[in-house]
Amino acid sequence: MERRRLSTHTLKLWRARGDDYQVAQMLGELCDANRLMGLPEEGIRQDKEASEIFQRPGDTAKQAESLIELSRSLHSDK
Repeated sequence: MERRRLSTHTLKLWRARGDDYQVAQMLGELCDANRLMGLPEEGIRQDKEASEIFQRPGDTAKQAESLIELSRSLHSDK
């Protein structure tokens, strides 16, 4: 719960700064925390957004990591 709270706060700060890379990183953190808390729907939305952000500059390695996290969330959601 604390991890989720801190990640949410940090995400807001990165969004305010306009740092898309860090936003995507925090979305991944939030997705993982939400999945562990039994909230896969929230994680699915976050991973989709992170994947789209990483796709923009063509960061295929990070995009792949996001898609793997997305598959975990989808699996948790059945």
